Amino acid sequence: MKSVKAFSFPLFSIIFFAVIIITLSLSLAANAEEIGSVTITGNWVNIRSGPGLDYSKVHTLPEGTVLPALKSQNGWYNVVLPSGQKGWVIDDYAELKYSTSSETGNNLKVKVNGQEVKFDTQPFIDKNDRTMVPIRFVAEELGAVVGWNEDEQKVSIVLGDKKVFLWIEKKSVQVNDSRIEIDTQPIIKNERTMVPLRFVSEAFGATVGWDGKNNTVTIELKNKDVGGIDASSKKKVATITGNIVNIRSGAGVNFTRIDQFPAGTELEVLDEGVDSEGRTWYKVKLPLESQGWIAGWLVDISIIEDDGATNNSVDSPRNLRRKALVIGNVVNIRSGPGLGYEVISQVSKGDSLLVLGSSNEWYEVRLNDGSQGWIHGSLVSIQSVNPSRGSSTREDYLSTLPKVDEELDYPAIQNVILKDTGHGVEILIQGNEPLQHSAFVLQNPKRLVIDIPGTKVALAEESLEQSFDNKFVKSIRVGQFEEDTSRIVIDLLTPVSYNVEELFDGEVLSFFLQKSSLQGKVIVIDPGHGSLQPGNWADPGAIGPAGTHEADVVLEIAKKTAAILNSQGATVIMTRTGDTALSLAGRAAVANDMDADIFVSIHANANPNPAVNGSSVYYYASDWNSTASNQRAEREKLARLIQYYIVKYAATRDEGIIERGFKVLRETEMPSVLVETAFITNPREEKLLASEAFQNKLAQGIAQGISSYFLE
Repeated sequence: MKSVKAFSFPLFSIIFFAVIIITLSLSLAANAEEIGSVTITGNWVNIRSGPGLDYSKVHTLPEGTVLPALKSQNGWYNVVLPSGQKGWVIDDYAELKYSTSSETGNNLKVKVNGQEVKFDTQPFIDKNDRTMVPIRFVAEELGAVVGWNEDEQKVSIVLGDKKVFLWIEKKSVQVNDSRIEIDTQPIIKNERTMVPLRFVSEAFGATVGWDGKNNTVTIELKNKDVGGIDASSKKKVATITGNIVNIRSGAGVNFTRIDQFPAGTELEVLDEGVDSEGRTWYKVKLPLESQGWIAGWLVDISIIEDDGATNNSVDSPRNLRRKALVIGNVVNIRSGPGLGYEVISQVSKGDSLLVLGSSNEWYEVRLNDGSQGWIHGSLVSIQSVNPSRGSSTREDYLSTLPKVDEELDYPAIQNVILKDTGHGVEILIQGNEPLQHSAFVLQNPKRLVIDIPGTKVALAEESLEQSFDNKFVKSIRVGQFEEDTSRIVIDLLTPVSYNVEELFDGEVLSFFLQKSSLQGKVIVIDPGHGSLQPGNWADPGAIGPAGTHEADVVLEIAKKTAAILNSQGATVIMTRTGDTALSLAGRAAVANDMDADIFVSIHANANPNPAVNGSSVYYYASDWNSTASNQRAEREKLARLIQYYIVKYAATRDEGIIERGFKVLRETEMPSVLVETAFITNPREEKLLASEAFQNKLAQGIAQGISSYFLE
């Protein structure tokens, strides 16, 4: 009995203290700051330990369950379970209702100049009756520049000559050089800096009102050109020096891209500002009377006389010549800039359309029949039109080149010339018949090698080796590499990106070399398969009818792709250079750990039907994955560009881009794609995949797609 009594007391004590601890836990949970309540809308919904599908399941709850909500993060709600434990539920199967306490959003809306602002963190009215909003979203609408100092917990807002500084959880603010006290304080909520809307707006000359019927704060900013260039007999002009440069909705790379313009375009400067890193940006006048911001380091600024003339046409930027290269398969042309407008025509991949103007993410284009319409920016690649390519006829164009003997009775290379455009160089290879080509880059020293099969060199001896004085090319050497193959070697002075165009049915090849868009980029290339298995054998991937292993050919393609990207200044990391112990998750982790800019996995496709052939590129941007979903436009853009250039260079059948949840795409934190180069189960494509020439073409296509993706 003694032993029983001795055991009973501690057990009772343990139970007693456990009850106290649980009660305290529930009390603390109840007292935690709540933003509202979440109602489960799915049938049976998993609650997880963190905001993502990869976190462990901690509970499952039925439809209609109501839980206190603590915060919202990347499409997930942090909730308190009936036990007091905290967990996370995805917003696809839950509905958040904000609290009706004094700190409430209560479906509060904000409109700037009549346009409703969309927030990822709900505005709320704080305990001082002040409307608090995430500053970046309103600042973007106002056209201001926002900066953040982590050490001082200070947010800065700059618009024209007005500067406002606020400190987190402090009522003291600074407007230019004056310090004042306000009756509330900025806070950080849901990882967003929330500031008093009225104070910030009125500081920049806006009028703030309240529409009680619609629960809406209204902001009217009559003159968004605060601190702009003073109207006089002179005006400031920005001449674009980058190849193709983005125009953004605010002064910083984090703002939305609204347009693009090529090198040489001149835009009138309306205002000047700085981004959060102190770099200069210019507000510029765009076609259709719109405005945007351009990076100061991508333009040259000059002052010119203003003759007072007005030009409201869509071609108001000087030297504006742009074309939209269609990268979607079959794309609708609409009567206006939006999905609500009527479809008036269709265009196909590879069509090149003259750009007339733009509105938000839409471009007005001229079709081949002379009619006009609008196309969405995600379905085209905007390119500059080089002056040397602007002639309307073959005769006009060829008249600019040296005269050649066109009476040769064999396919020949008759001209290799260089034209310096100032922002790049165009190398023109002229033949007397349509030319085929393959190109690759070699290192130490850097050189671009172009082979033209089925031709002989027919250049004058003095043209076989030419030296140049520009920042891209040191010299060009032309010779007969093999009996039926001409070779052009371009000795490079710096890493370059290049694009190839066939002119006049392929009789002229144009290689346009420019400053590399890949300088400083970190790119992870993942050759598929080749993973070591139990028993120390490596996964060969799919095996072709002749015994070709997928793992072997994609490794060769990946190495060739990496060599091209390295030659253009990129830092390339291969997940394997032989067999590897990395799992699929491990391959994605390499990219995540290296903070890579993009991830590209290279494979060869397979199908039980040996007749199936072609190339495709996969991407993933499901709403179930907040990181991927937020990158949808970038992931799809990367897939479209790589697919376009693979088909262009390797001449494979276009199977398009496909959204699919492959593990390496789900788990990468940056834009990522999986390339299916060709079908190894197709006898013809298996033979091609095993050939070095075809591997070079695939590598060139993948690399060109990547290079085009990074073009500003």
